[in-house]
Amino acid sequence: MNRPSSGSSGPETGLPDALLTPRAWPRGVGPVELVETHISWVFLAGELAYKVKKPVRLDFLDFSTPELRRHFCEEELRINRRFAPGLYLGLSKIVRTPDGLAVDRPGEVIEHAVRMRRFDRTQELDALLARGPVEAALLHDFGIKLALQQQAAPVARPELDWARPERTLRACRENFATLRRLDGEELLRRIRQLENWTEQSYRDVEPTLRERLAAGRFRECHGDLHCSNVVRHGAELWAFDALEFDPGLRWIDVASDLAFLYMDLYARCHAELASALLDGWLTESGDFAALEVLRFYQTYRACVRAKVAAIRLRQGTADSAGMTQDLETYMVAAELAARPREPRLVVTTGLSGSGKSWLAGRLLSPLAAIRVRSDVERKRLAGMNAGATSEGSIYSVEMTQLTYARLAELAALGLRAGFSVIVDSACLLAGERAAFRRLAASEGVPYRLLSVTADPTVLRARIQERSSQGSDPSEATLAVLERQRGFAEALTGEELAEAVCVDTTMEVDSDEIASALHRSGRGLAAGCQS
Repeated sequence: MNRPSSGSSGPETGLPDALLTPRAWPRGVGPVELVETHISWVFLAGELAYKVKKPVRLDFLDFSTPELRRHFCEEELRINRRFAPGLYLGLSKIVRTPDGLAVDRPGEVIEHAVRMRRFDRTQELDALLARGPVEAALLHDFGIKLALQQQAAPVARPELDWARPERTLRACRENFATLRRLDGEELLRRIRQLENWTEQSYRDVEPTLRERLAAGRFRECHGDLHCSNVVRHGAELWAFDALEFDPGLRWIDVASDLAFLYMDLYARCHAELASALLDGWLTESGDFAALEVLRFYQTYRACVRAKVAAIRLRQGTADSAGMTQDLETYMVAAELAARPREPRLVVTTGLSGSGKSWLAGRLLSPLAAIRVRSDVERKRLAGMNAGATSEGSIYSVEMTQLTYARLAELAALGLRAGFSVIVDSACLLAGERAAFRRLAASEGVPYRLLSVTADPTVLRARIQERSSQGSDPSEATLAVLERQRGFAEALTGEELAEAVCVDTTMEVDSDEIASALHRSGRGLAAGCQS
């Protein structure tokens, strides 16, 4: 195997070959495999994997001494245990013995390794996507988990230079400096357009970025959260291989970390998974202000991946065709993120159990929308998490008014950031619906009602099933359903003209509904009851 020179000498020089024999490892380990990157050796030994830092010094990292390598092994273990505690098990010692180098035996310690549980690489998210469909629920749940992990992460102090927003702008400029070394007039024109957009976009979002820094939204994050660094382990997705060698790349806005995977899913033509990821993250975090900066970060992250492809092309990698394709894929992803959007406001109306939330979730991707959900935001206003129960204590008239005001505030945030918004709520009163119509008019966006109904027997069955499971944010009971029937106000003639009506008792085609919501004019309300 061809091994790049490290510029170092010492006992580690012959380390890779010395550890390829089973006798260097604990008893029972069969043949040992070696996976090599430009900065690490990874030894696959039985059910475990051992990651050893190479003795290298590069522009972006310094592993040149044993002390630095041990430090960064400790950092890698500390950071990644936050994201995948079941994968990152501890540190191992590589020692010199009379019989040669060995792992975790008595002897003179010459190196350290991060000890991990070995996993099936075919379960990495990029590999899963290449083989076939991936459940949207996996990404939704991962978005929730990522938000929880970020909430528990240390907060960046504003006075730290590497945690300031302008560092991201410097990173953007470094991306473009590398990309401009490529050949091709048309490609260079596209790069200049992205560069100009990035500079203007940064000027627009800089005040928000500084507000987010002051508010504690910059934290110690993963830093390299794309599809190749996410793996399915059991029934859930785990992030791994977080950046340990440069604090400036991981002490960042939590929205930047999210944006990397969000962008990568879009780049791989999985908008439905990107939408599910964002929906889960927003549901848990409540950080709708992140939408204002998400497109900036999305473009930045796409340019990071384009830069990586450009570097490998200039290095003359054997897979030049693959790198050329990657370059184009991420250039297109950056351009799409920077493209102006035409958002719209969609407001659901319907009784409990009619399927509003279920349908709203299915429409996120076709409408390129985000969702604000009354059941979740009501509980957030009360200081409760979405899965907690209030036993009906937060369903007063005053709390309902506060909830709808909050929904309007969040919808305005999303619309101004260029996202279509689905307000997932009952909206049974004409005044509630009229308030959202006025909001759409003030923001200059199209407005549509999504009237959702179901057979009364189905409504009752759904509510009973939901109550028995106890995992849904809604606390609606059969008694609540009967009260709703008493005060719900029918759609007016004007509302019928701008409504799309769906009976979820029957089979539903979400793409057809999305198309109807996109169309303008009368005739959308076929089947609506006045």
